[in-house]
Amino acid sequence: MKSVDLFIDCDVSESIRVLRKPVRERIILFLRELKLEPETLEGYSEPDDTDRSIQIKILGRYAIHYWYDSPVREIKIIGLSSADRY
Repeated sequence: MKSVDLFIDCDVSESIRVLRKPVRERIILFLRELKLEPETLEGYSEPDDTDRSIQIKILGRYAIHYWYDSPVREIKIIGLSSADRY
């Protein structure tokens, strides 16, 4: 099986970097699990401007926004927001 690449938006990466260690570690663990099983859909989804389904995973007070590009086997982490709106 071909491996899956995971890309994180620069702003998301910086936001994760400055979080408290326990929160940061929980997010990193989720990203590692997602990389192993990218087609596992949990949480919510919303369409973006191009009608692509954006997955939203709630982890504590944060929501991670991502999509899986299955033809090229790439996961794109595109947002980190407050989970309050979900």
